[in-house]
Amino acid sequence: MGIGEFVRSGTPLLDIEDLDHVEVSSWVLPVEVASLLAAPRIFLEFSGTRLELAVDRVSPIVDRTTRTHEVRLRFKSLAAPVGASGRVTWTERNPGLPADLLVQRDGKLGIFVVEDQNARFLHLANAVEGRPAAMDVSPETLVVTSGRHNLQSGDRIELEQ
Repeated sequence: MGIGEFVRSGTPLLDIEDLDHVEVSSWVLPVEVASLLAAPRIFLEFSGTRLELAVDRVSPIVDRTTRTHEVRLRFKSLAAPVGASGRVTWTERNPGLPADLLVQRDGKLGIFVVEDQNARFLHLANAVEGRPAAMDVSPETLVVTSGRHNLQSGDRIELEQ
């Protein structure tokens, strides 16, 4: 057999598993990294079970294909079986708006708020389509929930009780 006939250079030949230090690998959007790092609780949800995690490290490299960072997390107590797959979830320190409230105007994502009986588009710089969005305004701010898809800034708003 000649060089390169069995395996090419750089091809992994085996995986070594460390059963004493099981970790979770997940991919997170760049705009979500700060939220994950600030989260009071992080979980791996799999097979109807929630296991608590802690962030071990975040890769500074953004994957060209998925545009995400790889995050490595460790189990706080019980670990999932090696090879198990699930979903990483976390609790936000600052609650966000549901993704379905976001609208797009002039290529920007945001929401409509009510000011003096008029609609005002509020651009949310870190909003990502299809994901809940953080909102840095007073809890008393009125957010438009009905009829927002055809609304434009300055339109008159009729409040319903």
